[in-house]
Amino acid sequence: MDRIKSVVQIQQLVAEVRAKRRGFLTNFYLDVEKHSVWIDKGVLFFLWEGDTCFLIRKKEKFWNVYFVSTGFEDLEKGIRMLEINSEGAPLMVDVVGRKDQCGALVGLFLKCGYRFSTTFVRMTRIPSVGEKWLASEKVKLVSLEKVKEIEELLYQFFEDKNEQIPYYEELAFYAKLGHVLACVENDKMMGFLIYEKSPSTLYLRYWFVHPDFRDKKVGSDLMNRFLEQGKDTKRQLFWVRQDNENALNRYRHYGFKEDDMFDYIMTNKL
Repeated sequence: MDRIKSVVQIQQLVAEVRAKRRGFLTNFYLDVEKHSVWIDKGVLFFLWEGDTCFLIRKKEKFWNVYFVSTGFEDLEKGIRMLEINSEGAPLMVDVVGRKDQCGALVGLFLKCGYRFSTTFVRMTRIPSVGEKWLASEKVKLVSLEKVKEIEELLYQFFEDKNEQIPYYEELAFYAKLGHVLACVENDKMMGFLIYEKSPSTLYLRYWFVHPDFRDKKVGSDLMNRFLEQGKDTKRQLFWVRQDNENALNRYRHYGFKEDDMFDYIMTNKL
């Protein structure tokens, strides 16, 4: 297993699989900013098992596994060999797509001894032309000085294995873009919201209200500001745990609906 040293090297590994011209199967999608952080931190590795290249992000308690393979047969062989070379670390794999697209791949991992850790469903919303949202003055852009506090709250209240908590450097990048909103009272973090935005899409990453402030409309203030930020986009989306009915209902209140996209998070060790 070798450490990845550049984004160009990732592109070369993917190209090498494509060059075999025997098919192409992957759960990896390059994000230059995010994966550059992983490379700089020295946590991203690659491993060839036959005609499958695994990209592995090593964390202290588990590994996130991404694959680029020529097909199901080669991937199965690779998965079984990866188990031998995993040093006993729990392996976490995302299978993302429509339910009918994911069935065969999910079945393959089940066959190899993996089990479901959790399942996320995507919810989307198409904004109405000219819609306006009341943006509370309580909601401010986060300064870099507050990024560390947000990182600590994410690790305290979210599951890293299932929700892939960003590194500090990733959070700082979002903050520099103005994509981290927060409500702060007497220097205490009441809640925050982290998002990504492109010309067409507004993507909510994390929406959090501290338990000590759940009765102060912090969540609605953050969501209203978020939706106002994205009123010029064509769609708004996020992923939520399929079994979290309380969260699903909150998002439905804002006009979001489940669509046929799922993220099946699977692991070899529950």
